[in-house]
Order: sequence, then C-alpha cells, then structure tokens
Amino acid sequence: MQHASTRSKGSRPVPSASTTGVAGLRTPPVSRFSTLRHQKYDLFQSGWKGESVVTPKLWLIGMMSSGKTKVGRKVSRLSGHPLADTDDEIVERAGMSIPDIFATRGEPAFRTMESEEVARIADGPHQMVVATGGGVILDETNRRLMRESGLVVLLKPSLGALIARGKTRNRPLLQGHADLGARYTEIWEARKHLYREASHADVPTDGKPRSLIAKEVWELWRSS
Repeated sequence: MQHASTRSKGSRPVPSASTTGVAGLRTPPVSRFSTLRHQKYDLFQSGWKGESVVTPKLWLIGMMSSGKTKVGRKVSRLSGHPLADTDDEIVERAGMSIPDIFATRGEPAFRTMESEEVARIADGPHQMVVATGGGVILDETNRRLMRESGLVVLLKPSLGALIARGKTRNRPLLQGHADLGARYTEIWEARKHLYREASHADVPTDGKPRSLIAKEVWELWRSS
C-alpha cells in the first residue's frame, strides 16, 4: 500500500507521513497568508507538534474518475468544512449538464466558466474543501490561484485503476472513444506535468478505501 508523498521544489522526495508521523509539503502556499501563518509553517517544518493551522482551502485535483468528489465529501465530514464541487457549480450556473455545455457552447466556454469558479472560490473568505474537474490544471491562472489560496492535493490512482472503472457518463472527453485505455493514457501524458506543477502533495489511491484516502488528505491539510 502506498502512502501520501510530498516533494520539495527539486526532484528528491521529502519524508512522508509514513516515516515521520507527520505529513510534509512540497512547498507551502504563498502570498495570501499572514506572517503568523508563515511562522507556523516554519515551526511545522522544523518538527513543531503544536496545534496546526488549516490553510483556507483544500483543492483536490486529479484525473477524471480519480474520486475527488467522493473523497472530498469524506474530508468535509472529517474537517467540518463545507465541500464545493466546481463541476456542480458550473452546472447550476449554466442550467445544463457538462456534456450539454460542451455540445452547445464548446469546451472553451466550459473552461472559461471553470476558471471563473476557481477565482470566485479562491477569493472567498471561508475554509472549504474543493473538488475540481480533471482539466482545471490546464489554465495557468487556475494553477496559481489554487496554490496561493490553499493546499493542493493530487489524488493519484494508476491508469489501470481509472480504466477499470470505465466511467464515461458526463465525461465529454471520453465519449466516442472505444479504447478507453488509449484515451486515458493520452490525457494523462498531456497533463501529468501540469498536475505536478499545480500540486503541493500527492496521495496514491490504489488499493485503499476512500475513508483511508480521506484521512491521509485530512492529515495533510490540518498539518499545512
């Protein structure tokens, strides 16, 4: 079973929760946090075991079908903070399903609405869990706003696990593709560097119940 992994700005991994007892971060979120928050990051990184300060937002990113919404619900219950799902917010705002948005307005219109939701949530004053769409990382401003406003965690199932789930409903980028394995691989190869750039930490999910994944994510967040 794999544990949550974290990385510094370089390629060398930082010790994970499984070896240190506390989860680390690649790099702490910046720019919008107070001096006190930065001081507590320094204390945490040096082994401080006092009460942690939760960063304003927890952003869950990852491929389609990686479990962001379902894990987000569990983290919401663990933390007591509300869950926002960017796809649900877009559907409510547009008054139509995501496949219908793609079909009638096109993907660029969907991405514009997605970026507007990210900006709105990032600028909000409340702590919350945010489940994002798989393509949220395609926009550079989205990546920056998520990192600046909270902790960004990549849920990382294997491609084999994603393909085995075989979910195509409400996923326009998969519809019409008979070979899901080839399509998932194509999308992952095009996006993997952006997921890494956007995230502070990643949590491998294969072989784990969602309750355990949520606990690992919550430990990362409350220690951030």
